[in-house]
Amino acid sequence: PYHVISRVFQGRYLLRPSRTLNRLIAGVIGRAQRLYSDTRIYAITAMSNHVHMMLQGPPRQLVAFIAYVKREISYRWGQHPDVNWPGTMWCEYICTALPTPESQTWCLEYILGHGVKEGLVAKPQLWPGINSAGPLLRDGVIKGEWFDGTAYCRAVDGERRRRHGSLCRQSPAEH
Repeated sequence: PYHVISRVFQGRYLLRPSRTLNRLIAGVIGRAQRLYSDTRIYAITAMSNHVHMMLQGPPRQLVAFIAYVKREISYRWGQHPDVNWPGTMWCEYICTALPTPESQTWCLEYILGHGVKEGLVAKPQLWPGINSAGPLLRDGVIKGEWFDGTAYCRAVDGERRRRHGSLCRQSPAEH
């Protein structure tokens, strides 16, 4: 397993917890798990200006998983009116191997303890943002929403074509 830390650009508080953001992050993570099925996520905590994850998987897939998560959150959340952040909102990430059971236990405690160690909440499961503590105490599932924008655009374009004919009509001279 690996401990991944990714910070928001300039430490800005672009990930302030909200129901909308939590569902978005959980949806992006869920979609990433489907796309990169050999990557396992053991824990995650999303703070206002950084994210911690404990992951395991083939190195190339981990890199792709992390890139996908950061790209999708940047694109989807950056367009939100309260954020209005063009482009990536992330700095580089740090990925540290956890080769021993002790290092893995320490990392899990560290990730789950966010919010408490900063004095923001009394218990990890009370953190209003994404945090694996509550789900690990219940069913182990963080629920989110995934909006497939590509499928939506294809469906809208297909309906438009069905109603109005081809959008790319050729003039007789082009035949």
